[in-house]
Amino acid sequence: MFQCIKFLFKLLNRYITYSGLSVFLVFLLSLALSVVIWLYSKSYYDTLAEERFERRIAESLEHLQDKIYLYENILHSGIGFFQGSNKVSAKEWHDFIDALAIKKRNYGMQGIGYAVMLKPDEVLPIEKKMQKDGFQSFSLKPKGQRDLYSAILYLEPLDKRNQEAIGYDMFSEPTRRAAMEIARDTGLPAISKKVTLVQEIDTDVQAGMLMYLPLYKKGSKPGNIEERRKLLKGFVYSPFRMNDLISTLDMHRSALEIKIYDSDDISDEHLLFDSFTPYAEKAQHSVVKKFQVNNLTWNVYFVSTKEFDDATTSPYPLVITLVGLIANFLLLLIILALFKSLKNLKAQTQRTKEQTSYMLHQSRMAQMGEMISMIAHQWRQPLSSISTIAGTMSIDVAMDNYEKKFFAEQLESIDNLSQHLSTTIDDFRDFFKDKKKKQLATAYQVVDETLQIIGSSFESKEIEVIYDSEENISIYTYVNEIKQVILNILKNAEDALSEKKDKNFKIWISWHMFEDNVIISIEDNAGGIPEKIIKNIFEPYFSTKQDNNGTGLGLYMSKTIVEEHCNGKLYVTNTQRGAKFSIEFPSGLDEIDN
Repeated sequence: MFQCIKFLFKLLNRYITYSGLSVFLVFLLSLALSVVIWLYSKSYYDTLAEERFERRIAESLEHLQDKIYLYENILHSGIGFFQGSNKVSAKEWHDFIDALAIKKRNYGMQGIGYAVMLKPDEVLPIEKKMQKDGFQSFSLKPKGQRDLYSAILYLEPLDKRNQEAIGYDMFSEPTRRAAMEIARDTGLPAISKKVTLVQEIDTDVQAGMLMYLPLYKKGSKPGNIEERRKLLKGFVYSPFRMNDLISTLDMHRSALEIKIYDSDDISDEHLLFDSFTPYAEKAQHSVVKKFQVNNLTWNVYFVSTKEFDDATTSPYPLVITLVGLIANFLLLLIILALFKSLKNLKAQTQRTKEQTSYMLHQSRMAQMGEMISMIAHQWRQPLSSISTIAGTMSIDVAMDNYEKKFFAEQLESIDNLSQHLSTTIDDFRDFFKDKKKKQLATAYQVVDETLQIIGSSFESKEIEVIYDSEENISIYTYVNEIKQVILNILKNAEDALSEKKDKNFKIWISWHMFEDNVIISIEDNAGGIPEKIIKNIFEPYFSTKQDNNGTGLGLYMSKTIVEEHCNGKLYVTNTQRGAKFSIEFPSGLDEIDN
């Protein structure tokens, strides 16, 4: 906009004399400019809204895909349970599914069952066996003569709905049979198209589907369709009520309305799920996504909700236009004074542009720093170690210097570091939850495993770590959280040592018992913490690092972990060598004894 105004003034000053005509031309050109700005800003904010809508959809489909993978893994565990047992009774199946706690964990599954395949002469014996095993009213349904039958023997949890399904011949119903045959012939999980489950016993009838995984004869590995059909014993399967399933997913219901069809046939017969409201017809954003689910391709219709549209409909284009119009009228009043002052205006415009660019840059950097600093603080060294290991292995490969044992050790190191990264981010996410598990370990083990993470960084900076204790102290506590605290303190010590002028970098680590408590101490020779700020270092957002490189949250989080999660204390003192942090917490061994 500034460039256009400057160009306009230049033209008028050179070719048009000072008159009413020149003012009128400037006014017309500025009006046209306002329209252009309005069109551009509207397009910009519309694009932002569309990108946000697409992100919500991508996240929703990702959550749905993760859930499908979870269901497949659960069915595979059922196959493994059968393959690992000589015989699976109803009680054993109940105990197995109860251990999975699918209802408590809100997986969205109606249940997990086993259906056996039967020849006509096997129907009566299986009915008698099930009746003998406690299912007195068990009988195959529906009745009738067929070449091949299936019978649901087990379905857990055996609530009122699932009781209705016991004995049902799913192979007798075409939609279910089609999915069962695909699973049988491929050996892979397969899902059915839309069905009404036999579990629908009340007025809240929902669309349903089923996922099947074939169970073949124990120990067999059929290699083709003929062998798979011959060796088939039955199916581990799960029924789903679609409304219940979708309710367990993070599908951004405040932003999206959804319809799911099980095929390209867009009709009620194939409608699996529908959250559309009357607003859907006038939604500002809509799209259809193809979603592959095992053997089927779903058509998923997404439209934006009124809440989403209201939140993403920006008033800024209109505001900008109004501001532009007001500026036009003001321009008529001031143009006479500015007409001969183009040079000053150019200088001022340049300064304003630079200041605006600088402030915008600072704002973006601050926001970016806040988002990544905490994770980067915890992940920097493990990622560096992984990169170093990978680099070493790449060189060995390039030089054709492959040693299986060495590669296995390096891959195990990468796996350990990756597991630590995963554990760190999980601990960070669950920071204020109390659902963590205590572990039995030794103080040496906790310290040594933590040093493995940051050890490569210490070596590169020539920091010597000295174990100042030989006691073998056992502890029963939240080991991963204590590691996180130690890692945080070691990283702060590394930063403090890097500011020393000499290169005599040392860190002493010791541990000992004090009454029933364990004390792990970490001391550096970086000169200590100034007394005037030492009492503030555990406060949130307080940092001793130069140039604001620290977030000020590391020690605050560490103190919270030790005091609130481990029932201990974290404190610091200055010694003749430097700062000494002490982590004191109960050994917890009395909990094991009890």
